[in-house]
Amino acid sequence: MAGISKKIEFLSEEDLITINRYMILKFGGRYEHLTKNILNHNSLRYVLESVQSRIFGREIHVTIFEKAAAYAFNAIKNHIFYDGNKRTGIESAFIFLSNNGIKIKEKVTKEDIVNFGVEIENENMTLNDIAEWLKENSTRLRKLF
Repeated sequence: MAGISKKIEFLSEEDLITINRYMILKFGGRYEHLTKNILNHNSLRYVLESVQSRIFGREIHVTIFEKAAAYAFNAIKNHIFYDGNKRTGIESAFIFLSNNGIKIKEKVTKEDIVNFGVEIENENMTLNDIAEWLKENSTRLRKLF
């Protein structure tokens, strides 16, 4: 149906905490149980709010890829957790895209993903660069039914 757009499914605070925990369990690293590994609650809230931010009633991050880039960039740069921020940031972007009908192409290797995270951390990529990388390396999920 033309003119009907699907509502965007954003990640929650609990989603980011769960993603971080999973990344630590899967790949190793420091995990502080008493705090759910959260180093900075303000940074966690900022990541969640920044994706949906508006200025003068207009979205700052307009496309789905810009929103995903905001998850990755802000999670990595704002050090939300004691450990696993790069992994959590990248995985958050990937899960956000998947929840909204987009998946990372199978040709993307683990090495590509690691390099992507390092480039973000080292400030070699802008938000627009990250959004473009995500767009170039993803595809729409097929509807089976």
